[in-house]
Amino acid sequence: MINHCRSELPNEACGLISGINGYQEKVWEISNVNKSPYSFEMDSVQVEAIFNYFNRKKETVTGIYHSHPTADPFPSLEDVENIIYPEIPYFIVSFKTNKPDVKGYLINGNKIVQLHIRLY
Repeated sequence: MINHCRSELPNEACGLISGINGYQEKVWEISNVNKSPYSFEMDSVQVEAIFNYFNRKKETVTGIYHSHPTADPFPSLEDVENIIYPEIPYFIVSFKTNKPDVKGYLINGNKIVQLHIRLY
């Protein structure tokens, strides 16, 4: 996830994380059709293909991620307004400093809860 986000700089990167029984096992890099340092929109064709794979393999989305190339790892107003799955954790990878900073959140309406995460 971090490597994918770094490779897309200076633009935002985005993707999904999947797993079985709540364990996060695989990162799915998805093209940002906006190609922008300030916003992202996942390629709908890629997302549909990945969800079809999930249905066949009985995997589920366990996380959604994107990067903030120059901002803190906190959800922007646009991030909050565009939440589709409030039950799925959202991860933001920030490159505001030299060291990537990753934070996770559950976002439901205007309620933002930061999660305790451990990266491997």
